[in-house]
Amino acid sequence: MELDRTDGGFRAVDDRKKTVEIDTEGWVDGDVPSVNVGLAASELGPASVETTVSGTVDRLGLPSVHLVAEGTEETRDFGYFGGRDCLQSGEWLFRIAASVSVFVYTRGGVEVRETESGRYELSFPESAPVSLGFYSGTDRGNTSVTVPRTPGGVATALSLASGTTTDTSPDRTWPTRREGPPSIRVGGERQVPDSLLDRRPDTGIELVVPPDLRYLFTAAPLAYYLGADVRTVPDATARLAFDDSVEPLGTLPVFQRRTASVLRRVFWLDCVARSGGPHGGELAVADTFDGLGLDADRLYEASVAERLRTYLDVPFDAVSDRFPEWHLAVYVEPTYDHVETLPHLLANLPHVFLPTAEPMDKPEFLQRTMADGFSEPAQGATGDDTAAVGGGVGTVGEHGVTADNNGATARGDTQTAAADSVDTSEDTTYRVRREVSSVDLVDPELGPARNHGWLADDIPIDVFKSFPEAYENRDRYVGEEDTPMSVVAVVVDRDTPMLAAPDGDDAAMRDEHDAAIAHYRERAPRLNAEVEIAENVTTAELARIFEAGHDLVHYIGHRDDDGLECADGALSTDSLAESNARTFFLNACGSYPEGEQLIRKGSVAGGVTFEKVGDEEAAQVGTAFARMMMHGFSMERAVKKARKQLTTPKDYAVVGDGTYVLTQTDTLVPPDVWISPENRYYTTVVSQAGLRMAGARTIGELDDQYRLIGGQVSADMSKAELGEYLSVLDSPVVFGRELRWPEELISEF
Repeated sequence: MELDRTDGGFRAVDDRKKTVEIDTEGWVDGDVPSVNVGLAASELGPASVETTVSGTVDRLGLPSVHLVAEGTEETRDFGYFGGRDCLQSGEWLFRIAASVSVFVYTRGGVEVRETESGRYELSFPESAPVSLGFYSGTDRGNTSVTVPRTPGGVATALSLASGTTTDTSPDRTWPTRREGPPSIRVGGERQVPDSLLDRRPDTGIELVVPPDLRYLFTAAPLAYYLGADVRTVPDATARLAFDDSVEPLGTLPVFQRRTASVLRRVFWLDCVARSGGPHGGELAVADTFDGLGLDADRLYEASVAERLRTYLDVPFDAVSDRFPEWHLAVYVEPTYDHVETLPHLLANLPHVFLPTAEPMDKPEFLQRTMADGFSEPAQGATGDDTAAVGGGVGTVGEHGVTADNNGATARGDTQTAAADSVDTSEDTTYRVRREVSSVDLVDPELGPARNHGWLADDIPIDVFKSFPEAYENRDRYVGEEDTPMSVVAVVVDRDTPMLAAPDGDDAAMRDEHDAAIAHYRERAPRLNAEVEIAENVTTAELARIFEAGHDLVHYIGHRDDDGLECADGALSTDSLAESNARTFFLNACGSYPEGEQLIRKGSVAGGVTFEKVGDEEAAQVGTAFARMMMHGFSMERAVKKARKQLTTPKDYAVVGDGTYVLTQTDTLVPPDVWISPENRYYTTVVSQAGLRMAGARTIGELDDQYRLIGGQVSADMSKAELGEYLSVLDSPVVFGRELRWPEELISEF
């Protein structure tokens, strides 16, 4: 952790370059009790922080995220719109759940208020002793197990996956209490550290499956969360065994749906049950326990096995739509090579399904992509018993398949858009001079989740296409907190003689370049970022940019079969020795092959295209992408939201780990917002679960109620109310069916 003094206070940067800033007024360095004293008396948070600084201060300015004040006699929980409150004299430990967690320890009276900018302010009646602590919680994967290359060996690894998480209470739903699994090495004799065996709690739950990698992969998230012992038995009927009870899980393909359903049920009900303990706090869904006849106090004290039995016995389907849609599903080819990738996936607690897809021809692709635009989310989350994987992002209940989260029916229904309605007129300027390399796309069969990843053969639409290297590469970019974030915008236009062409009107590319640079520079000081511009580079210069070690490379130019065009030819990324561009956006026609090679050579995630893209539409996408990446959107969310502005949005996709977040906002994870402009302004907000944030909670921005991350809330708003809400919003909104930024809408009111 790097801690620097700034003109206005302190900036902490962790080893993944996540940044948090604290404003100070009247700060004087001094020897006061450390924040670790307060942490020692608290049951939440780490035992100690990574970096501290102490002194006296008159005022502190803090990020506008979840703030909790823990005193010796009481705990106070503040929302985003907390107003003003005075805390009596005593010892107080403040916890601020920013991307880099901040802890403030002080003694005396404190006034807490929210400023007009949305940040929190702590004011003291007189200069007060304060100790600040900063903690990133980065999981470096220090623990590793080696298992034989057999189904039994994989079962052993899954049995040990939760060995790093010792908390068996419902508090394990908090992201901070759920540590990442140990890494897995497949091949050779079993090697398990004694420390892992000693720490691993006995939950009394056994998961029995046939010796088949398909069962082991799809059961992995459930086994990880429950802390189950996984056994492989020939010809076994897959089942959970606990407390003299047996829960059949069926055979494939039902098995993968059932395990996902049990995980969702147990996890969400545990989130409510944690309110029976000292750290649970309020949740808008707490009243579901009344309808189910459940007692949070009793369940908080119960074992994992007792809670599992209780949850399976209640009619969860009756309240299922009160809980969020699951945040992520990953479709994984069950091979031994992918076993070593499982710990990277399990840390984010996704559903894991088997990859199934159908071929897709060009007319069908055009039909599907033209139907993919902005629309309001369906009301309610997915049900407990999920639809067959492959039936679309829907649910099965008493009345059959429901709509997916975009309001469209499941795949296979008739699309009204005609392929020949796409504008292919000759006066369209594309980011290509010669025919681009095409890719054979497939139509994936998707299960219930808001986001989808694909770790298998084929190149699917509607998901991010990942590779084992993407997850391995994430760890390559840890430990660089002492260097600023580096962003490079590369623009290659046709003004150079080598690229001159009759249709070379690259005004749109210039517009994208200028707008993207402006967005990158706007937040650069707050993100400790340096922005570089590279124009009309040579192949050697572009190769050095990818190999040099930048955090984001945004290429604006052309591509053909030879690669990304430069002033003196074309660069194939296959020719690079390695890629040290942590993330990238290749805004050029048919750039998928170049993006795949960048992932295989060292990058984590990037945006690419499948087809030709017109300069003006590409500029729309590139400009929006730049701004969202600098405002804390994951790669998948930034590309998906930016591309939906187009007539054919599925031309854009993500390669690598689409959940990867390069930067962050003060609100930690930006929400999705839909505004219907009819009559009063009907506004819907869906919070989003960022990387490893499942189980966290957020304050409802429309009703001040605490909701689980991923939850949805809607409200009718007057023009004045909407203007007030937009004034503190730092994310784009879907207004009608258009992507707009808050300041644009405010200026029109």
